[in-house]
Amino acid sequence: MYSSIADRIIILLCIFLLCPITGYSQIVINEIMPANLSSVQDEFDVDKQTCPVDDCDWWFEMMGEATWDGDYPDWIELYNTTDGPVDLAGYGLSDDPNKPGKWIFPSVVVLAHERLIVFATGKDIKYPKNGYYMHTNFKIDHDGETLTLTNKTGAVVDQYAMGAVPPDFSCGRLTDGAMNWVIFQQPTPGTPNGGIVYNGFTETITSSIQPGFYPAAVNVTLSSSPGTAQIRYTTDGSTPDAGSALYGAPVQITATTVLKARCYNGDAIKSKVMTATYFIHSKFSMPVVSLSTNPENFWDEKIGIYVHGNYPVYQDRVANYWQDWERPVTIEFFENDGNREFTIDAGTKILGWGSRSNARKSLSLFFRDKYGKSRLYYPVFDNLPFNSYKALVLRAAGGDWQSTLIRDVFASDLVRDKDLDYQTFRPAIVYINGEYWGIHNIREKFNEDYLDSHYDLDKDDVDIISRYWRTANPVVIEGTADAYLAMENYVSENDMNAGEAYNYAKSVIDLDNLIDYLTAEIYYANYDWPGNNIKCWKPRTPASRWRWFLYDIDYAMNSSPGESDYTYNSLDHATKADGSGWPNPPFTTLLIRELMESSEFRNAFVNRMADYMNTRFLPDTADALLQEFEDLYSPEMQEHIDRWGAYGLNSVSQWKNNIAEIKAFFDNRAEQVKSHILDFFGLTDWNNFTSNVSGKGKIRINSIIPGNYPWTGQYVTDIPVTLKALPEPGYEFSGWDGFQSVEYSPRIKVLISEAANVTAHFTKSSASPSIVINEVSYNPSNEVDAGDWIELYNPYAKAVDISGWKFTASDDKYEFIFPANTVITADNYLVVCSDISKFEDAFPTVNNFTGSFYYGLVSKNETIRLYNGQNLLIDEVSYTSSSPWPSQANGFGPTLSLIDFSTDNSLARNWGYSVGFGTPGQHQWNRNQHYRADK
Repeated sequence: MYSSIADRIIILLCIFLLCPITGYSQIVINEIMPANLSSVQDEFDVDKQTCPVDDCDWWFEMMGEATWDGDYPDWIELYNTTDGPVDLAGYGLSDDPNKPGKWIFPSVVVLAHERLIVFATGKDIKYPKNGYYMHTNFKIDHDGETLTLTNKTGAVVDQYAMGAVPPDFSCGRLTDGAMNWVIFQQPTPGTPNGGIVYNGFTETITSSIQPGFYPAAVNVTLSSSPGTAQIRYTTDGSTPDAGSALYGAPVQITATTVLKARCYNGDAIKSKVMTATYFIHSKFSMPVVSLSTNPENFWDEKIGIYVHGNYPVYQDRVANYWQDWERPVTIEFFENDGNREFTIDAGTKILGWGSRSNARKSLSLFFRDKYGKSRLYYPVFDNLPFNSYKALVLRAAGGDWQSTLIRDVFASDLVRDKDLDYQTFRPAIVYINGEYWGIHNIREKFNEDYLDSHYDLDKDDVDIISRYWRTANPVVIEGTADAYLAMENYVSENDMNAGEAYNYAKSVIDLDNLIDYLTAEIYYANYDWPGNNIKCWKPRTPASRWRWFLYDIDYAMNSSPGESDYTYNSLDHATKADGSGWPNPPFTTLLIRELMESSEFRNAFVNRMADYMNTRFLPDTADALLQEFEDLYSPEMQEHIDRWGAYGLNSVSQWKNNIAEIKAFFDNRAEQVKSHILDFFGLTDWNNFTSNVSGKGKIRINSIIPGNYPWTGQYVTDIPVTLKALPEPGYEFSGWDGFQSVEYSPRIKVLISEAANVTAHFTKSSASPSIVINEVSYNPSNEVDAGDWIELYNPYAKAVDISGWKFTASDDKYEFIFPANTVITADNYLVVCSDISKFEDAFPTVNNFTGSFYYGLVSKNETIRLYNGQNLLIDEVSYTSSSPWPSQANGFGPTLSLIDFSTDNSLARNWGYSVGFGTPGQHQWNRNQHYRADK
């Protein structure tokens, strides 16, 4: 340390006068590595030549600690230029020059002429486990950004504006503490800076012909700007290096080829890699994905992920492709019109279980900072409301790869309008290093990245659990199994027919979603389930509930005689208590078996199965969708079969026959399932039920709203069907016909044996649309503080636009005006939040909400009023926190919940308190999760 005042003055003069930008102080930024491609330690064990530093043992130790959650992070090295120790307490690092001190150091001492490594992961770890490495709260963009080091007073003591740095290279001072910055071919973390260096990557390469599709051979001219370096290129997918072919004349492309080029000056790299795929004599009706990588990444016996290789036993399997290895790959995506829409560097792994041994394998694609971009920004699927992805899948159809190629995507698409988490799809032609690889289905990846895209959930905020036949314990994919085991144990140890126990199940399981999931799996006769391909997830918040992923429906729908054909009793299969091993050991059927003990769950399941069989599973509906799939894939099937026919799919006619087997399944399945349900539950019979309307309106029958009337479907005679009359705006419900008792409620339950033909009557009304105040959270518990919120319900058969409406509280003292384009769809809900951020944190799976109204609802005596755009009163609720209103809603967690929307919501007797922490935005089947205040 410097001790004299004169010394300190000299240092300050150096900092502020001589080097204000690339300053030279006691502590300096010495080296930066913004993109590390090193995949897994297993890779280094196989081939340590891939280790990017001299001291591989140190590298493994460092990276092993850094990758406790699977990351290989950016890092920053600081260097103490002085002859004494420096305590960094209060120093700051930032990747934004406008926000210095973004991440502040704790007390940590750097000894004289020593180095300190800090990982830039975004994890913000200042006190790491085992005393290893700290992590900043930001990452580094390898395309370039400015890093700033500030001292404890906030003054800038060092700053470096780095340019683009390729993966596995670093930038740093030429020697420790020197003024000049260079790029190192081999990073030197924790050791003196030095080795092969480059002055920058200033040149770019362009080609005379755009990548794409051409009817004949082409000659590609390459040029560099400013043109002072040599161009080296490859045509086998590998990354060019100093030993690659030297460009001297146009490259003749006579067959489909991936051309890669890079500028060199001697051994020094001067540019990024240019990648361009040229397709010769090829034209497709599907998008094309061109993958390119160093060939050894896929095919080498030691490190290739696509080959059997010589890797030791993994469980009871031996092959490279059974390892969790990730390799770098460049992706080019060409749309149907032939235009290349994007090219991006990414990582890839082999995907799947049994299908890994197939000659054509599925691949996961990961977009990570270390490859250059942490997300892909492109609307891959036009039916999704977002256009960014952390991961995608190129699925080779799994167990269906030599049959139809469409079983799984068809099964998912058939139920796409249901309450299910499923992977959307898009078929594509895949090339690997210029070689045709056939049809794959582009899919979303079912992991934390899916939840990030669909629910804005970070992987640290979710539990994802898989049930797998090899182990009785749940397999943890993300988070922990604690909440799952608590749920499963409670369900198995309590009588699910008891109201209290079943209400607990409602509070921790999204039963609506689970019933949809079971309905699909059982109807499809998925034999490879539930001992396999079963995965569920839950946000790590007290108010959240478990939901299930629907995926991998390959061993289903007549794929295997006697196991997945239309006669197979998959209801019995899913509830066996004595299954041994794959595919249905007892611990994987336990939850289903226990819930089926509840009459409420059982009735809901049977009715849901009937709803599906009366709509999505009708033979005509399934056949029409199958024809769409056949038409979509048919133009590309001959070339695909020419490439892969040796493995079992020999002709287009055979492929069409396989699709016809799926059609035969749906033509015959319903009668079998109906018989299975009657036998399993001891029910009497199925019968036709016809609904009709008089006037303008519709009827919700359980979970479906027919579009045309009269409408006829089949239901079990022993189980009540729920009917709800939905008038159109300008009309009101006036009564039912078709059964003996007189019912005026718009929501009723009837037995088909008593009412096989029912008509709902609607008459004209002069009243304004009567949106209903349906649920109120006025004093949330500390355990789940979602802020105050109210739920509105639209009881009509059409959407109601409430833009410009308002609700008020505290006798109109406060008001909230609904923003433009606020619409409540037919027979649906809208939540109005006091604090959107709090609400999203508490209920991350709810998306039909608006706000914020920024004031609290009163607990003791409160009046909420809803006015339309003409300031006419639409609905009004005045509640208190004491009898006859349910006091349980006052700070204990439950909400005020209207028991029946058709009742007078101004009367306390028509309100109860909810199960758990409320049911915001939920449909009526789940809305019956409440207790009456007087019980």
